[in-house]
Amino acid sequence: MSAAGDFKAAALAEEAALPAAEQLPTPAEEAAEPGRLATALAGRERRYWRSVTMTPPIYGADVPGSLFDPALKEWNVAHLQSLLSRTLAAAGAAIPGVSTPYLYFGMFRSTFAWHTEDCDLASVNYLHFGAPKRWYAIPPAARARFETVVRGLLPDLFRTCPEFLRHKELLISPQLLEAHAIPVVRTTQYAGEFMLNFPGAYHAGFNFGYNAAESTNFATRAWIGVGAHARACACSPDSVTIQMSLFLRHAGPKARQAILEGLPSDSESDSESEADESSDEEEVVVRRKGGGGRRAATPESTTTSSGPAASDGDSAGSTAIRRPRKKHAGTAAAAKKAKKAAATAAAKKKKAVAAAKAKAKAAKARAKAAAKAAKAKAAKAAKAAKPAGAAIKRAASAAGGGKSAAPLPKAKAPPAKRGSKTATRYTPVVAAPPPGAGRRGRVTSRTGRRVSAPGRLSL
Repeated sequence: MSAAGDFKAAALAEEAALPAAEQLPTPAEEAAEPGRLATALAGRERRYWRSVTMTPPIYGADVPGSLFDPALKEWNVAHLQSLLSRTLAAAGAAIPGVSTPYLYFGMFRSTFAWHTEDCDLASVNYLHFGAPKRWYAIPPAARARFETVVRGLLPDLFRTCPEFLRHKELLISPQLLEAHAIPVVRTTQYAGEFMLNFPGAYHAGFNFGYNAAESTNFATRAWIGVGAHARACACSPDSVTIQMSLFLRHAGPKARQAILEGLPSDSESDSESEADESSDEEEVVVRRKGGGGRRAATPESTTTSSGPAASDGDSAGSTAIRRPRKKHAGTAAAAKKAKKAAATAAAKKKKAVAAAKAKAKAAKARAKAAAKAAKAKAAKAAKAAKPAGAAIKRAASAAGGGKSAAPLPKAKAPPAKRGSKTATRYTPVVAAPPPGAGRRGRVTSRTGRRVSAPGRLSL
């Protein structure tokens, strides 16, 4: 179908063939019967997943243009003025659908498969009019698990292309993902609403009926670190790459290091510059392979190797945005200088770490030597003390006639008479209370009975 009128007629005809319970109510009908719209959308969602593999619908996607009023300064997707658009504009480049908007005309069951945005950028989508749009999204924190599960489910596809999800050809039900402990966020976008996708967040969805939406990408400083690690597909015609060195001056320390690690070495840069000396232009910002889908733009100050951007479905070779070498010299020099500074800082840090390790090792060796010396000194002192102890023993033995003194005999108390209230007095040999003496002069008899002992015991 080449005409927009034919597309709209086909979209509305498919909706009209749905059961009455799945017909979308008008605002007045919804006000008279609340909940009717939610019931219809739930019915269409169930029908979508039952028929998703059947006759595919038509999706008027990736149409360059905007439905916003050019005079509108706020909330205008065509004029976001983000870090991405400003940086590319300063480099004399633009990427349709990435830094400029695309239009999407949908019908019931028209689908966008699981994917992240090009270079893992953030995106904004505005639904101008028509039926709602259903979204499924994976939080960025669950991205690694999502990719691992999908690779495990479809290993052959990822052996063919490690970045197969960039093809936008894979659709997996939320129920299956949740069965593998992957969180799935569901939401419905209605006409007049914006939808934002965070950098690196996988998302998919479908349209509930005929509608028109507008979308583009944008970037903040928080994206630079994500974009520095973003991978591109080498076999998809829609693959997009952006020269991350353009964002060096806006990057934080970690993002800067990631960008510099991704740049070619000095020798590679020198060989490339020598090979390009005969040309007045060099590739700067974007490279796209193939034809279909998004295509590189041709600003007035740039040229391309395959002519102006074409509509969806045209075939073309490699397209590149180019500009004169002299405009790029400053960027290349700044990148080289930053890379050299980072290498110097890394070398200093490595040297400081090595010095700290050597200092700690030396301190440990000194402590070990001191402990060993103290141990040896203690052993020597113990050895010297042994003869003195033996001499003391010999002297004590000589003083006692060669034999140890016998202990003093213990005095035995005479037995107490039965029935007597008074115990017999006795005089112990040692200057100590008798073994049976208690408090206040009480004495315990041999029979175990307690008897009274008036007076004091004589010692």
